[in-house]
Amino acid sequence: MEFGAGQNGHSDNDWNRYRSSIWVCQPDNRRWKASTAKDPFEASFALLAGIAYLQPFIDGNKRTGRLLSNIPLLKAGLPPVSFIGVGRAAYGLGMTTWYELADTSYLGEAIAEGYAITAPSYLVATTTKRVPRSVEIRMRRRLDDAVAEYLSGAVDSPDLMPSDFARDAFRDLEGEDLDVTVQSFADVIASINELNCVAYGVTPEPCRKISHGETRGRPHTRWTVGRLHKS
Repeated sequence: MEFGAGQNGHSDNDWNRYRSSIWVCQPDNRRWKASTAKDPFEASFALLAGIAYLQPFIDGNKRTGRLLSNIPLLKAGLPPVSFIGVGRAAYGLGMTTWYELADTSYLGEAIAEGYAITAPSYLVATTTKRVPRSVEIRMRRRLDDAVAEYLSGAVDSPDLMPSDFARDAFRDLEGEDLDVTVQSFADVIASINELNCVAYGVTPEPCRKISHGETRGRPHTRWTVGRLHKS
């Protein structure tokens, strides 16, 4: 894929100003190619910034760029960029300075900082991944709803344990199906943090309160390294 001059006519950018050297894209006679970048981070940033620079479809190309930017990373066996960890204000500033000033330094810093936050969580998830059981697939929507309900209620009921909550929420199941569902629920709760909780329709505030022990009553339930324990 090739990108020429954008809408403001700038393409001879000083890519080396980008904070993290692994994300640098090099100009080549007013064109640069994501397909020729050997470093997956370079190719990823080329797609992210380059496609967004083509703006005839308003917001569509930014979203396309964010999606396609993960292809080089995944092909190289690297964690994808999760924009849950990218600050909205920093990303907005980065895109604005890229569009208007042809300066990628702010955008690069925003993406690099977000990647540093979310990549470790992805690595943990991939090392523990397994094929889901059929009951987990059937119960997926109910599991998501149960996670949201548990996180919202755990702030006011800090002694509420995930397994007890799940057994009550899925009491219509029996035997192995119930055991598998309860374990799946517990695994999700163990992996929840202030970044990924939004995937379950929960704001970061309940997760932050629980992780910092800002709950009412005793014993306090706190999250350490993503796992619930009594303190």
